[in-house]
Amino acid sequence: MFHDSFMRQYLQREDDTYGGFLNSENSLFIKNKNGYIIPSFVKVKPIELPDGYQFMATFRTTDVRKLYAYFICRPDGIITDVSASAITILNLNLAIRKNNVNIDTIVKYITS
Repeated sequence: MFHDSFMRQYLQREDDTYGGFLNSENSLFIKNKNGYIIPSFVKVKPIELPDGYQFMATFRTTDVRKLYAYFICRPDGIITDVSASAITILNLNLAIRKNNVNIDTIVKYITS
């Protein structure tokens, strides 16, 4: 998994390779319990202890982003994840997440 690989590389580093990610707020998408993506911010702080490191993460979301529709797509344009607001704002069918819909189809729908 990405997380395990990241932690292993961080603990074996000889320089400040991950300095840009740690101790600063980074934006990413998380999934809620209904499977929709939510834009959020995460800040990870390493805490050095006598027997190693522990990492503390804080997550923050904001309601202002409900005004936006979010899609995550594969390189070929197929939509893999969508925000609940995208379904509502664009009046889309919930099946969009499972039917291999290309983002180009959504763009054409919006601009027509």
